[in-house]
Amino acid sequence: MGNSDNCFDSKFSQDLIVESRDMLMKKYTNLIARVGDNKFDIVESIEYYQQGKFDNGIDDLLREIRQGEEEVEMLIEVTHKLITGMNELYGIMDEQIPK
Repeated sequence: MGNSDNCFDSKFSQDLIVESRDMLMKKYTNLIARVGDNKFDIVESIEYYQQGKFDNGIDDLLREIRQGEEEVEMLIEVTHKLITGMNELYGIMDEQIPK
């Protein structure tokens, strides 16, 4: 164990974790800045959502951006799998970690 090195002995990569964290923080900071902006009416947005005026945004956005591309449905499916996997991750981790 004295010659052990995390970079080579495991799939752990501190740089990747830091980079992922930084990217996530930038996304949330951007979201918070937009929601906190004077032009954003959060009450109106909630009312629109409750009235069904917002569709499944990410799917529609992907279809609009990738218009005419064959792999758009596959991209949407993979996105849903990723979201589902991330939502289930803590439960899976809890099952694997002894109490």
